[in-house]
Amino acid sequence: MALVHTNVLLQALSSFTGVAVKAYNDLEKPNQELTGFLLQASTLDSLNTGSCKGLFVNMEKFFDSKFDYDCTNVKDDTTFRRGNEPYMRPFGWKRIALNVLDKYPDGNAWLGTDGWRSHSVAGEWPVSYHGTSMFKAKSIIKSNYEAGPRQRPVVILEIGVAVLVAVFLLVYLATRYDPPKDPLFYVFAEFSFTCVIDLTSALEYDGFTSGFMEFYQKTGEPYLGTPYAIMMCYWDGIVHFILYLMLIHRMTNRQQYRTLGLFWAGSLCANMIVFVPGIVVGKYGSEMRPAFWLNMPFLLVPIWGAVSLFSRPRDMPFVGASKAEREQKKALIWRPLDLLFVVYLVAAMGFTIFRGLAVLDCPLEILNRYVAEYEPYLKDPVGFPKVMMLLLLFHALPILGSFAYGLCTPGCTWMLDWAVFFAGAVLQCQWSHIGASLHPRTAEIYRIPVTTLVPVLLLNLLYAAGPVLLALRCKREPDYFLSIAPVGQTNNEKKLS
Repeated sequence: MALVHTNVLLQALSSFTGVAVKAYNDLEKPNQELTGFLLQASTLDSLNTGSCKGLFVNMEKFFDSKFDYDCTNVKDDTTFRRGNEPYMRPFGWKRIALNVLDKYPDGNAWLGTDGWRSHSVAGEWPVSYHGTSMFKAKSIIKSNYEAGPRQRPVVILEIGVAVLVAVFLLVYLATRYDPPKDPLFYVFAEFSFTCVIDLTSALEYDGFTSGFMEFYQKTGEPYLGTPYAIMMCYWDGIVHFILYLMLIHRMTNRQQYRTLGLFWAGSLCANMIVFVPGIVVGKYGSEMRPAFWLNMPFLLVPIWGAVSLFSRPRDMPFVGASKAEREQKKALIWRPLDLLFVVYLVAAMGFTIFRGLAVLDCPLEILNRYVAEYEPYLKDPVGFPKVMMLLLLFHALPILGSFAYGLCTPGCTWMLDWAVFFAGAVLQCQWSHIGASLHPRTAEIYRIPVTTLVPVLLLNLLYAAGPVLLALRCKREPDYFLSIAPVGQTNNEKKLS
């Protein structure tokens, strides 16, 4: 038995549409049918022009009375979750259920499984309750359900640009009497502000806070709710924020910051080079909104910053030429630490090729088995893991080979810079990749299986730690990588560069 009488439902539908709605069975050949809650375009046009005098609805197909629920006396403030998003049951209402089963070609997973208390399944939609008065409903229908000005995607982009410009102006005005000599100061100050936004977004998606970013997440950049983006936001909100504070502190106190800046540039470049293409080629490529373009400064500026930092003089300690010459005469076998690094680099190259071929759907059985039993996240349709593995295959692979060459050939001064840049890039990539592989928002079929968790974590942690240790080795003991001037160029000590 329906919770509300048929005549009341028809009156409500008439108020919503602005025209008389009658039961489908009242006429033998109705000419206009209300086929769904969102009306067809032709029907809407008829409503707007006033040519439509009546609509007809099949009550049995349009409503599903067995799911009606009387919330008039319900006072339950418990927080439930659907689609991994929190919601609270309404009270004081009567819920009238529409028939929505089998309306989509991919099935009914969006409704959840096994009842309304389902917590989360792959593809499940969140629940929201919204009340609209009869007076307002008519104007909403006539506007073709057009979003209000604050909900239009292009306005979100405009607001984002305005906020970034406002923050820059505040920094500029605060330093106008003692302006910084390096324009990177403004970059670090501006980006430190966005770090707080990213951290807030990640915390809200993980349920640690609420009410700050929900509107932007749904209207501006919905892909921020992917596990990869959440881990990326944690990295930006914590690691990058600390780096910005350290860089600004060093700039203010006239201290060297080039090495720290290269680590930041590598980290943020890798971050955005994976994130931006991952959005485009992944499942969110069809849902790109104008706010997507807010990511462009964070992609282009660190590239410019990296070029600027690479072109500056190195932060070099004083090293005598004779000491460097003695170190460079040693064969690799007599430098056990470097020998160990070469072995690691060769193994890392193999692992890079292996995973790169895996995301390219190579038919080798060993690759298919690895993806299925060890890292199923490589096949996640979000696109980020695939883009990352291709980035490592086509860019990290030659860099790893170059490092192996640099450890065998003395005088490769470029090692001192590129090792730091590469360490920042790989560390950021692996943090996001490992975190997303374990995150509860990742569908269970794409998470690392419990049976292979330890070996997968060890492999990925070693892959992340190696470049960092190599960068520390290059900066602390740079003798082998220094370029020694020809004999006779100076009177006493040979000049180093």
